[in-house]
Amino acid sequence: ASKPDRGGRALHARRVAGKDVAHASRRSFHFVPYGKDCIVETCEGRSTICVDGLVKGVDLQLSHWTNNETPDHLYADLSTEIALKFAAGEGASDPRWADAVVVNNHYDTDGVLSVFALLHPQEALEHADLLIAGAEVGDFDEWPGDTRGLKLDAALSNLASCSTNDHDAYQDVLPNVLPVIQDLDSREDLWGPAWAELLAAEASVRANEVKIRRVGPIGVVVHPHKGTELPGPVLSKVFGGAHSGVMRYLLAFPLDTGSHVRRWRYKYRRVGHAWVTQTIVRPVLPAPDKEVMAMKLGTGWTVAEGLTDIIECNSSPLQPGSVVTELTEIDNTLK
Repeated sequence: ASKPDRGGRALHARRVAGKDVAHASRRSFHFVPYGKDCIVETCEGRSTICVDGLVKGVDLQLSHWTNNETPDHLYADLSTEIALKFAAGEGASDPRWADAVVVNNHYDTDGVLSVFALLHPQEALEHADLLIAGAEVGDFDEWPGDTRGLKLDAALSNLASCSTNDHDAYQDVLPNVLPVIQDLDSREDLWGPAWAELLAAEASVRANEVKIRRVGPIGVVVHPHKGTELPGPVLSKVFGGAHSGVMRYLLAFPLDTGSHVRRWRYKYRRVGHAWVTQTIVRPVLPAPDKEVMAMKLGTGWTVAEGLTDIIECNSSPLQPGSVVTELTEIDNTLK
């Protein structure tokens, strides 16, 4: 179940007028490998804050991960939103956090923007809407209301693309976040190819090359033979976003051509935010029993391992409409 309403999501620099947000230069970032604890000795007696990823041994959690202990008044759907609320509140007024060590255990857009918000709170709050939009794309595969978020996520992903590991990604990307957000429109060298792919994917839906329809809570997407999978943000946009009632996507890929396709490849997954078990703005979507679903669909169907993936099949004679019917019947029996 979602936590009780713990406040709004939009933040702006005007919310901290008159407060000291100069703590940025006194905070520092330390990468903690996934699964490792925060070692107090390495922090030289300073307070510790984990953002996005959960790290044991810290003084404060600012995370939307499952089993987080983020204070209720700071909680939001995205870790970047949580970090911005902190920056606008006690992060600006409580001296305990003035020289805190900020830690995270993985790299992604929501993670690096959360770190940035604590290291550079004034600048982050000035660009809050853009940062939140970028995190919506990076963590939830959404098409944000502020489409600059698509470009920001693409730019940061591009900067991290040559990094050999998450630790190096922070070293490569974090110093560039501020220059990128301040001059995003002119950085087509970073976001141009990804932006073109999104526009091409949108066009393929409008041209009916990729066929979409909704069956109850399932968004069905039938790709052309050897077609490119529709990107997550485009899926979110064409089916109406997080509040549309669409809870899952069935992606169908024909394995042969002709008027009657004989074999199909399928992916069945939840919408992008569904992996978060506590939300404020978006609906909480319970996880299905993957094993039972795969078993009931029979030979060829296997459990998929991604955060939002449910099951998949590499070759099936069933047509998309038949698969949707079976999935609906299975869902009804599991309720």
